[in-house]
Amino acid sequence: MEQRTAWSYLAYLLRASAALYLGHQPAPEDLRVLAETIHPQVAASVRIDAEAVERTFLTAHELASPDQAIKGGDFVVFGCAAVGAMLTQPDADLERLKQSLARWASNHRSKLTEVIESF
Repeated sequence: MEQRTAWSYLAYLLRASAALYLGHQPAPEDLRVLAETIHPQVAASVRIDAEAVERTFLTAHELASPDQAIKGGDFVVFGCAAVGAMLTQPDADLERLKQSLARWASNHRSKLTEVIESF
């Protein structure tokens, strides 16, 4: 139950962080370029190639095919490292993300409840 909820929150944070970093909602091509750009910072934390960073973004944006989706613990580890790599002004960026996540969670409360109750 908690794993699925954590996945939902992390997927949102990846989407919001990418939009904040890029200054707009990303298209799939933007996610590829973003993955290549932040790959060195992500790879400093975890052993990962740029393609896996891109697949992490595609998974968070629900654009990955089932065979390319990043799953389970890999999604959590890779996703957290990617969010961290996109923090250009950590204090300010985290505050914006925290406020954005709170609004999203409030707006999607019923969906999150369904996820939790499905376990």
